[in-house]
Amino acid sequence: MSAVKEQRDTFEHKMFADKNCPLLQEGEFAACHSTVDYQKYQERCKYVTCTSNNVIASLCNSFENYAEACRDSEVPISNWTTALCQQKCDGKQQFKYNMNPCKLTCQSLTYQSN
Repeated sequence: MSAVKEQRDTFEHKMFADKNCPLLQEGEFAACHSTVDYQKYQERCKYVTCTSNNVIASLCNSFENYAEACRDSEVPISNWTTALCQQKCDGKQQFKYNMNPCKLTCQSLTYQSN
């Protein structure tokens, strides 16, 4: 990769990060700000997005990390995905970030079969 292309990519990544990482300051995320400080997540978002080969995946991962920290602090955030972070599924399946998976154990499976 030429130095000029690498510099242009870095500049474009920075512009993308500067435009999109501040979305952590608003919308659904705002409900969690008093519990989990968004600023360190926003700074991390800018860093990983600027240095990544896949800026959209890095941005969405940063958003997901903040949403997860909020959920772990008992402030669940739903509908946080931006148009950039929408996941597509085949057929009748749906992808949702705020799903609670079943916690199957050997004991629970035993009770289900009885």
